[in-house]
Amino acid sequence: MHKRFDTSVLNLELSDLRRAAIENNCVTPSTKTKGDFLINLRCPLCGQHKASCHAANPGRLYCWSGSCTASKGNGGVGVDELFGISIDFEKSCPPNAVDENAPVTAYLTQQRGLSQDIISGLDCFYCPSIRGSGKGGVLLRVGVDSKGKSVLNGRFFVNPPDGKKGHTEGHIGEFIHVGKEVDFSAEVVVVEGWISEMSFWDIGVQSVAVFSSVASPESRRDFFEQCERLTLCFDNDRSGAGQEAMRRWLRAYPKATPILLPQGVDANNLLVRYGKEKGAEVFRKNRPQYEFTAQLALTESPQAYAELWLSFHGAAPGLFQFKNATHFSQQKVPRGSNQAPYLEVTKILQGAIEVVAFHRDQTTDDTQYHLKFTPENRQRKPITATASGSNLSKAANLNEWLLSKMVTFFSGDHNAARAIQDRIVNAKAPLITILPVLGYQQNIDSYVFASWGVDPSGKAMVPDQYGHFPAAPGSTGQFVKPPAHAEQKNINPIDIDHKQAREILALIGKGWGPRGLLSIGWFVGSLFVSQIKDHLNFYPHMSFAGDPAAGKSSLLVLLQCLQGRSGEGIPVGSLNSKKGLARSIGGVSNLFSAMIEDNSRDSRNFDYGLILSGYNTSSLSVNAAFSNDQRVRETPFLGTLLFSSNIEPFQGRAEKMRIISLFFRNEDLTSETRLAYDRLMQIDKHIVAGFIKAILTNRKFFESQWKEEYEATKNNMAASIAEHRILCNHAICYAFYVLTCRCFEMQAAQEVQSFAIEIGRKKCISSALRTAEASDHFFEMLNHIQVPKDENDLKDENGRDKHTSAYFADEKRGLLLINLTSCERALRDRSFNIQINNSLLESLQHHPAYIGNSIRFRFPWDRDRDASGRPKQRRVWAFNLGWFQENARDVMDIINQ
Repeated sequence: MHKRFDTSVLNLELSDLRRAAIENNCVTPSTKTKGDFLINLRCPLCGQHKASCHAANPGRLYCWSGSCTASKGNGGVGVDELFGISIDFEKSCPPNAVDENAPVTAYLTQQRGLSQDIISGLDCFYCPSIRGSGKGGVLLRVGVDSKGKSVLNGRFFVNPPDGKKGHTEGHIGEFIHVGKEVDFSAEVVVVEGWISEMSFWDIGVQSVAVFSSVASPESRRDFFEQCERLTLCFDNDRSGAGQEAMRRWLRAYPKATPILLPQGVDANNLLVRYGKEKGAEVFRKNRPQYEFTAQLALTESPQAYAELWLSFHGAAPGLFQFKNATHFSQQKVPRGSNQAPYLEVTKILQGAIEVVAFHRDQTTDDTQYHLKFTPENRQRKPITATASGSNLSKAANLNEWLLSKMVTFFSGDHNAARAIQDRIVNAKAPLITILPVLGYQQNIDSYVFASWGVDPSGKAMVPDQYGHFPAAPGSTGQFVKPPAHAEQKNINPIDIDHKQAREILALIGKGWGPRGLLSIGWFVGSLFVSQIKDHLNFYPHMSFAGDPAAGKSSLLVLLQCLQGRSGEGIPVGSLNSKKGLARSIGGVSNLFSAMIEDNSRDSRNFDYGLILSGYNTSSLSVNAAFSNDQRVRETPFLGTLLFSSNIEPFQGRAEKMRIISLFFRNEDLTSETRLAYDRLMQIDKHIVAGFIKAILTNRKFFESQWKEEYEATKNNMAASIAEHRILCNHAICYAFYVLTCRCFEMQAAQEVQSFAIEIGRKKCISSALRTAEASDHFFEMLNHIQVPKDENDLKDENGRDKHTSAYFADEKRGLLLINLTSCERALRDRSFNIQINNSLLESLQHHPAYIGNSIRFRFPWDRDRDASGRPKQRRVWAFNLGWFQENARDVMDIINQ
């Protein structure tokens, strides 16, 4: 039985690193050894427990899930490349007095798999700094060019960041490299690069190296004309340079045999992957396929391509690409005849379609196909677009989608459309999860925005060219993509230093004083609202109110910019639908949504009950899912709210206690505040947006210290703010302001704490007072109606009759009994324009003292009598008389305190 790796290639240090990487990242409870392999490993690309690798030296990882890019059909994935494993040969095998080229020997034998016999004849040496980069590598002495300059060729031990792995000195196009004595009667293979050449020698195949695909076949014609069996094996790269070189050399040597290895594979890959004996067997076994691949690359027309494919495989190629265009071939029988089938080839696309990724939408459970179209005309740029299943379902839909999205058309029939469907569905592309919200993603503990992100450690993440972010630090093949609305109002932040952050904070303090700095604490805390609610189960909302043109909107726009979004906020008006507002608010996580100008509190446009539920951890809305069972779809509320209006629209104690209220006055505006505001506006908005990035890249600092700082702040404020909920709200905001200052190495302004305590005490008073409604105005107007105190008090001082059936205060039962019809008539008699309408009736029913209505009652001194001589029965509304007395007394107690 052949081993996957020869002992000559096995390097103990390298194998230890590979095994450690597999054990730390891929081993699961179900992993077991089967023969020479580990099976049931977790695949780092798709996450399924269906991967396997060699147990002794896991050079490659293979996934058997079927759709993974690490499948055996794709050649698996290299463990070294996957986990970034490399040996520092300069440290592990440093040059010494005995062997100054020790790093070169170790690199060629251990990393490249070349045998000691093969490299012993090479004239190569160790260079500690190639191209003056400070990075070492191996260089081969090729010869001396026509100008007398030494010609060298080699490569780095570790690939440099610029991607230029090789290095050449001198006019190398004049040379070839022949590592051993050649038998010209046997096969000689021409390859690119001397490492590939020596790899062929190692597996028993004679080889000669040119140093570039553009090397002229005429430079050493004297050598190549002696080769009786010349084989051309240039690299099969995406650019097509190898195929072009093959055509050029065939014109010079028509009897040569071209072969093409699979794309991305050369002779050294065969040697490293299989070893000497197995590599020679694989090359010999696959030789017909290699020759067929080369013949395909040399065909001059799509028809010739399809006919060659048919002759080799016995079937039409179906969908294939030829010279940057997509063709479809199928065998057809002439209609109404017994003739043999003919091969039909049709150009169906003026370019090529490839799958970038599959997008999985968590909200709708739909799969979208992210496709890239590369036009046949290379002067046109590639186009990317997303297609749905219906766009690809049939030829007509496909043609319509291509015309509208890709600026091209489809010329095939339903068979060709089905072939494209198969190509797309079975593509080896990553599955991308489309995130439902912008900002913090709890499932991966990362922040993801339109153009940047922050991982759990606080390291900034950059998306790839298609806007995909890694799902977790170090993950390969698992990606996420921001939601579609991420680009709306987006401001790309620029990295800023602590000095720039301190300048922004200082200008905010000068422009808005303690109000602005406390709002910064609230804003920074809102960036961690999910983490805070996990621990405290609450986070307060913020409200800006006060005089027009007093600085509310300018501070709001600045806070929006600080969180990387443009605009003032969401206008709460009659043109907005409730569903639209809910989607806008629910589309962000650990960010605030600004609601502006609703002085009339129109409940048809915005549900103010969200203030209560959003303060804790309730959902934004619950809708029935599209199903026949009991499933529902909840929209979680993952951010917080900032309100801005001239008059605060909040009613009731519960709402007010969940809001931090900042009031703005025109008299607070001075020339100094204006100057600070102007200087802030002069700062580029991308620099201002860098503030959120500066905060989140220091997320570990805030996440590790906020609890301790919050508790300390709450203890300091407890003696001044009596109401516990109001105390907690103001303490959490001030705590995050202090942490922000500490993060950027600046001193917290002392007046901010005093300001937080002052507005907290005022909130205790204001939250205890009810907002005046229509019912309150009605009760105040009752004071203008004179009613008798007893049977002797039926007339006023002017001798006019008092209203005996308007209202009656029943002290014994603690009831205030009101007849609305009589009250309306009495007030109109006093020239008060009052109307008992539905609005007033609804307000009376919601009054905290309300008990009931339509109660039968006889007013004691009612002048109207029934047949029995008693006062007439009237319908009255009943209210708790004690509420009016106790409520007034409680308010006065708070004010006096």
